[in-house]
Amino acid sequence: MNSVLTTGSRRALDDAAPATGTVSTRELVLVANSPGEVSYLAIPMARAARKWAESRGLPLAVSLILPPCQWASGQEEPFARQAAVFERIFKPRDCLAFAARLRRFPAPGPGCVLHFGGDLWYSATLARRFRFSGFAYVEAPQPILRRDRWFERVFLPSGPLADRLISGGAPRERLAVVGDLRVEHLQTIGSAAVRSRSGSRVALLPGSRRWIVNIALPYILEVVPAMRALRPDLRFSLIASPFLSRKDCARELARRSMTLPDLRVEFVEREHLRAMAQCDLALTYPGTNNDELAILGVPMIVVVPLERVSTIRTPGLSEWLGRIPGISNLVKAVVVGHYL
Repeated sequence: MNSVLTTGSRRALDDAAPATGTVSTRELVLVANSPGEVSYLAIPMARAARKWAESRGLPLAVSLILPPCQWASGQEEPFARQAAVFERIFKPRDCLAFAARLRRFPAPGPGCVLHFGGDLWYSATLARRFRFSGFAYVEAPQPILRRDRWFERVFLPSGPLADRLISGGAPRERLAVVGDLRVEHLQTIGSAAVRSRSGSRVALLPGSRRWIVNIALPYILEVVPAMRALRPDLRFSLIASPFLSRKDCARELARRSMTLPDLRVEFVEREHLRAMAQCDLALTYPGTNNDELAILGVPMIVVVPLERVSTIRTPGLSEWLGRIPGISNLVKAVVVGHYL
């Protein structure tokens, strides 16, 4: 595993347990709940931490807690379980039970909680409830500003982000730049993808969550006939996320009396990175696949569904206010406009 992941694991685990005394099982609790966080942050970190602990002869148990999250696909638990790197996986309802003191963590520690995703409040609260050290890895300044003191240390992907947090009042000694864990991992697996391009293959990427697919898939497939009319030689591949099944796509197509064979679109369900690497252009929506395409060197057109602004998921309380009938469009328009 790459040095950035290993360094992040070592820092968290070294700070979580005493260096001397009886060797007991360390507990590393990772908090994440979206396709990108689970697949490209939590699972690689779990592997790196287990490898690091094994090299030092330290017993380590790695757990994954999936907090309530509006960006989750609902398939994070089975996906994480297939990776076989976690001793325990806890669902969102378990996270709520831990936070509300209705349930105890099944191990005494020593240990630490490492935040990758979901609301920072959950990770900080879980660390207090478990009496573990609390750490966070963040990729943007907005969530962590004024919350950095909830954690013993905040891991960051870049120096410029650290400078922004310091200028916003975060104590320098609490921040640690460890590199971009997501990009580092994607570079590792992306380098193994075979690049063989013909100049005429287009990737169609409808996303990894059903609510995005409901918007993206019909739009993307409507573009296919228009592009083919201009370039009859174009070939199209609908590349499904590991968090999305053929059944999900077929159901959405059936609602509109559409099928992939009718549209002459290939459906790719496995080895999606290899399939993406063989494409010359991608039509996609915002998400982790944007990072994948960039690292693979595939040009992309990223579609933002502003014509259906009420369907866009937004951070924190704004998401739940945006689900109130009558004001959803207004709330979402204000919040989305703030980020554009």
